[in-house]
Amino acid sequence: MFYLPPGPGSSGAEGESRGAHQRIAKGKPDVDKVLNSFVAEMKRRKAEANGPPVDVLNLSRALALDTVTAYLFREYFNGIDKGRLCVTEFINFVAGGRIFYLPGWLYDFVDEWAAKLEKKKIVVAQSIDMMQEYATRVADRSIVEEKDHESDTFQGRLLAAGISRDEAIAHVVGAIFAGTGAAGTTMSILCWNLAQHPEK
Repeated sequence: MFYLPPGPGSSGAEGESRGAHQRIAKGKPDVDKVLNSFVAEMKRRKAEANGPPVDVLNLSRALALDTVTAYLFREYFNGIDKGRLCVTEFINFVAGGRIFYLPGWLYDFVDEWAAKLEKKKIVVAQSIDMMQEYATRVADRSIVEEKDHESDTFQGRLLAAGISRDEAIAHVVGAIFAGTGAAGTTMSILCWNLAQHPEK
């Protein structure tokens, strides 16, 4: 989806492959930390036998979000530790854009109905603002911290390639959605199926 130029010193496909392997190895401890937090949170919620049902979709989205942010941007969003994922409405809102595939008459009906949900609008706006603040923070951090050496973050490499600050922020937000929506849904379906068939 996103192309980033290879870092200095890499030549051709071999250099790109070596650089990719090094970045993966460097990011592994961060990803392991996120996975351990996810497993610990699942166990904690399971132990609350009389508690509310576990929102596996929300927790899986938090796993995907923390993995993407830790690996690509080198700053955890900490979605797993925040209980109800505060960016869920952002993900739902962006995913809801897919309703443009509907026939015109049905799209108009859905759009008009959704516009009446004022409370939802406020929650969605807060969620979008939170994502924007995070994306702005990591981009600004890279402008300061990665200006004098080779960038090892997604946003830092975009900035080093000459992309503007505002565009880098937009790409960070896009990468968060791209890495969270489908991955969170897939993980939650996997967990649901495992719960339905514990013998497997």
